[in-house]
Amino acid sequence: MIAARPLTKCHSIDMTITAKLPNETLCEIFQLLCDEPIALHILQNTSLFNKFPWAVGLVCKRWRAAFLSHPRLWTSLHLRDGTFNDNYIAEMNRRTAVYVERSRQLPLTVVIRACHTMRSNDVPQTQSTWRILLSLSHRWRTVELIVGTSSLADDLRECKGRMPILQSLKISLHFDLEVGLDAFDSAPCLAQVKLMRWQRVDVGILPLNQLKRFTIILEWNNLYRTRRLHSLLPALRNVEELRFLLFLSDAPIPEYPPVQLSHLRFLQISHPNMLSWIKAPSLEHLHVEDRSYYTRKDLYSEKLLYFVQHSSCHIRQLTLQCCDVLTAFSIMEILTHVNKLSIIDSSVDHSGAIIKAIANFDIYMPNLRVLEVTCYPGIATKMVVDAISPLLEMWNSESGIIPLEKIVVQLKWSHYEGECLILDEVKEASWPSFVELEVVHFRSPSLRSVTFDISVARKHRFDAASPNAAEQARRSRLG
Repeated sequence: MIAARPLTKCHSIDMTITAKLPNETLCEIFQLLCDEPIALHILQNTSLFNKFPWAVGLVCKRWRAAFLSHPRLWTSLHLRDGTFNDNYIAEMNRRTAVYVERSRQLPLTVVIRACHTMRSNDVPQTQSTWRILLSLSHRWRTVELIVGTSSLADDLRECKGRMPILQSLKISLHFDLEVGLDAFDSAPCLAQVKLMRWQRVDVGILPLNQLKRFTIILEWNNLYRTRRLHSLLPALRNVEELRFLLFLSDAPIPEYPPVQLSHLRFLQISHPNMLSWIKAPSLEHLHVEDRSYYTRKDLYSEKLLYFVQHSSCHIRQLTLQCCDVLTAFSIMEILTHVNKLSIIDSSVDHSGAIIKAIANFDIYMPNLRVLEVTCYPGIATKMVVDAISPLLEMWNSESGIIPLEKIVVQLKWSHYEGECLILDEVKEASWPSFVELEVVHFRSPSLRSVTFDISVARKHRFDAASPNAAEQARRSRLG
């Protein structure tokens, strides 16, 4: 099946096949479809009948009974603040209790966005529902919190020491605290943290020394606090993934003396000067999301060369996100021996230019085995195909110059309309005749994407390639 349709739009379902499936298998299938938490603040389920899990109940009684009795389907809950009357809130609380009961005692994923009230001392209307979720903090495994009032922060402090299985935390405070939020310093299993508006969270009271993954978003109004952030780096001695993200900022990023993080294997940066902050001898994957709009593009080459030499690291995977051609080239010229290259969210012109530079040996990448390109459909499809085709010709020629094993093209779009047209557009594009194109992934939540694996059967399709492809590739390399 190429595209997964909403269940209510299916014209025919072979119930004789599904009737033979045991309930355990059926529920495992349902579990794979659970990519969004249950919204506690939405009581009109009819508006969600084309989404999982509510769509399942419209198929047959057996399906409905199966998903109602499967605890894992009820372990992901989402609460958003809003303007509700007393009856609405009472029904929210009743349903929350029902969903929690259905989840039995399994670990929970909880998303709470309580930022509706603009005044920090106001009490949100959903506080009673929020407190039901807080009473279950001993079952929290993954938590995402947007806290907009001091009363909610006070409630959260009461959970200190009562999060024994919490593994992942994402938090943003929308007001300044008079007292530090120390609710998470006694979470023994906490390994992953993402901080937004981090200057309002006392980062020092987090268990930094036990974290494996740490993400922090730097905004324009708190860049002056980067020195404080740099001072915390020694405490991240066990971190394996570290992400520094810039949000809406053109301000300069200062350099600091490097701190050695011996276990760091993945690093994401948004400015070349961030490379000066760290020494990472075990680094394998560098992700550059370029947000330094007014920074010299050749600065990446200079800072990256110094970083690689002084870290003595061997970077095998490179991700370029939102990078223009000059930035990409300055990075790729230093990291020519990567095995995997991913190009994400760059403009079609820039993505095409980067791919053509590889195909024309303007940048020689002798160890490149996997190339991933993510873009948006439309004219982008044709331009990406045109850029990749010369690379495929060399690939099929068995010249051995570029040992590619896989090329992956992912298209993303943000509406339901036209999804089949997009699939047909890619499949019917002017790919070389020896290309085997396969749809390997399809998702339909708020953002749709489709991924194509491109493979070449070299031994069986030489005649489909250009007869001079190998010779042309060799000449290009020598020239």
